[in-house]
Amino acid sequence: MTVPLPHCMSKMNLNLRPHHLLCTRAFRGKGYSPAFVENMSRVIAEIKNGACITLIAGLDDICAACPEKEGSVCKSEEKVQTFDARVLERLHLEQKTYSYTELEHRIAEYLDESAYTYICSNCEWRQTGVCTYTDVQQPIGTYSQ
Repeated sequence: MTVPLPHCMSKMNLNLRPHHLLCTRAFRGKGYSPAFVENMSRVIAEIKNGACITLIAGLDDICAACPEKEGSVCKSEEKVQTFDARVLERLHLEQKTYSYTELEHRIAEYLDESAYTYICSNCEWRQTGVCTYTDVQQPIGTYSQ
């Protein structure tokens, strides 16, 4: 049973696609480009510093430095929309603002290995072994460069 937690009170806010909740946990200092890695590291630092997270549809703060971004959409928009919908479904989330503590509780409560496999089944990072279920179980930002 999910316990309601206080909403985020921080003045900092990040916009994230729902599936990026898992990506930020699995991030190990690798990515599409040095600019992408730098931006992802910045986003993770802001989350660790208490930024509120607003789950959104479409490009977010992580996408800002992604080479897959084409104008106002992702080259793989249809695929990532599926990841986003599955995260919302399996973690019982909505497109709204949360504290990271609230989101961590949802991940701990609802993300088991079968949910991870369902959400990330077509993800190239999972398919190539860069991201694993063990990775998304780790606290955010625990990688070493």
